[in-house]
Amino acid sequence: MKKVSLFLIGIMIMSGISFAQSGPGKGRQHVSPEIRAEKMTERMVKEYSLNENQAQQLKVVNLEFAKQLQKNHGRKDVSSKDIKQNRKKSTSKDFKKDKNTAEMKEMRTKAKEAFKVRESKLKKILTNEQYAQYEKNKEQKRNIDRNKLKRVDRKETRLPKNS
Repeated sequence: MKKVSLFLIGIMIMSGISFAQSGPGKGRQHVSPEIRAEKMTERMVKEYSLNENQAQQLKVVNLEFAKQLQKNHGRKDVSSKDIKQNRKKSTSKDFKKDKNTAEMKEMRTKAKEAFKVRESKLKKILTNEQYAQYEKNKEQKRNIDRNKLKRVDRKETRLPKNS
């Protein structure tokens, strides 16, 4: 009886460990541009009380934006397994750091351009009050992100205590 109960407890522990390692919250989910655009539109419709016409226009703009970002990242609906394998491959000696840095700068530049295009289209879609609220929310989000970065920097720069 003891052996059976120990065996069952062992199986429960092992299944718990394996479930925890492969849960949906692990890493960033890679969603299609259509789903990303839909979620962005739904959030903005609720947040800024957009009418039906604005929602339709916004959905088109968000879809273009999401597709542009995906194109810039060179990602095509890949699974997390594929991404992990590519990360392992990219750490090989033949993958130069300079090339990676140049690619990142290029991707960042293209993303900034896509953001500017989206911003100009949003300004045409939203009313002045809605756009002012959008800008205010964007600035608040930036400040929150900056504070998170500062906290991370402080944690990384702390020296270990000698005890």
